[in-house]
Amino acid sequence: MNGGGVAPQPRRIVMLNDIGFSFGAGGALRRQVQSLMLEGHDVSVVCGGAYDNGRVVEPPPFDPATLAPRGRTLRGRFLGVQAFPREATYDAASPRLASEPVIDAVAEQRPDLVIAGNIHAVGWSVSTFERLADRGVRVAAYLHDMHLLTGRCAAAYSCTKYLDGCDASCPSPDSYPRLAPALISSEWLLRRRVFAERGVPLVANSSWTHDTAVAAFSGRARVDTVRLGLDERRFAPIDRTLCRSLLKLDDAPTVGFGAVDPAAPEKGAAVIQAVIDLLAPKGVRFVAFGFRSAMFRGARALGFIDDERVLPTVYSALDCYLTASAAESFGQTALEASACGVPVVALRRGGLVDIARDGVNGRTFDAANPAQLADAVHEIVRNAALRDQFGAAGRAIAEREYSLSAQAAAWRRYIDGDARGARAC
Repeated sequence: MNGGGVAPQPRRIVMLNDIGFSFGAGGALRRQVQSLMLEGHDVSVVCGGAYDNGRVVEPPPFDPATLAPRGRTLRGRFLGVQAFPREATYDAASPRLASEPVIDAVAEQRPDLVIAGNIHAVGWSVSTFERLADRGVRVAAYLHDMHLLTGRCAAAYSCTKYLDGCDASCPSPDSYPRLAPALISSEWLLRRRVFAERGVPLVANSSWTHDTAVAAFSGRARVDTVRLGLDERRFAPIDRTLCRSLLKLDDAPTVGFGAVDPAAPEKGAAVIQAVIDLLAPKGVRFVAFGFRSAMFRGARALGFIDDERVLPTVYSALDCYLTASAAESFGQTALEASACGVPVVALRRGGLVDIARDGVNGRTFDAANPAQLADAVHEIVRNAALRDQFGAAGRAIAEREYSLSAQAAAWRRYIDGDARGARAC
């Protein structure tokens, strides 16, 4: 029910992305589906497939029961997953193409709305959104990163070429998602046509992403904001002693960090290693999760955790959560930690500024200075009262601003056409 006590009109919604429910953007997709189904909407997913050792393959059968949020009933129906692994044509040397079978599959469902997320892992062209609009389909392009704003990259870092024109002089054409330099300019121009001239709307996941998108198109594109949410009943504090017992951890001060790949340079891997080197001799233990988490010297590696039901146990075992990422458009792990009542130490970069609030639910810094970060972490793990204060504030932020219900309300405003400035709050 909405604030006025009237149930929203059920809609048919198609979620379009590259690799379904896999990895970070896939986890965000799952939470979007949950919030939409809580509202009573019928939702399906059209994707390239599942990612397996560098290839996109047919995904395993999906169990809709895994979508059920804790303690709540989904009122809408999940209409299934359609995958098109043969249409995954990721080739850095070739132009991006729109897939006719994928466009047909989406249009044939006669959706009230298509929410299109990441498509770069399967090499589909941004013109896909334009082609759907040509067939009378309402499309919203959801920004999980900067890929729809630039000529190629998912994160621009200090590069500002996306503002004036990405081209063959791109400083990172071999970074994911790779693209031959000669093709970059045409991709940048295509995005200006689709989003600024044609008017396919963009939806941002954070205030930073929103402002970046507005600047990227010089104010000529429609950009709304629907912040990501999470199941705040699942991501909730659990008894720390119990969680440490389950993970076979003792009572030492414990700091966690993680990502799909925490060893990636953009996640601040070198900075985190420096913090570990500073604090491990002082008796602070570190726990890492994600692919290549074993690469961190002096940290307990948990590997990649693909079941989000396990993550609250990991977070709740911590005294502090650390992220040194300089390229987060949102910051899902920081939100998950906050929801579990764990203080966060982070950089004031990207979408993290919405979640990690200095002096409220943790400490934040402009510079990736290992000594400063280490001092902040050490302060929190040594001061139980401060840790509890920050943890309670983070939990309150998650409940108030980032619940599934808050995300559902923001999508309701967007779907009903009153989306200007809509936020999950």
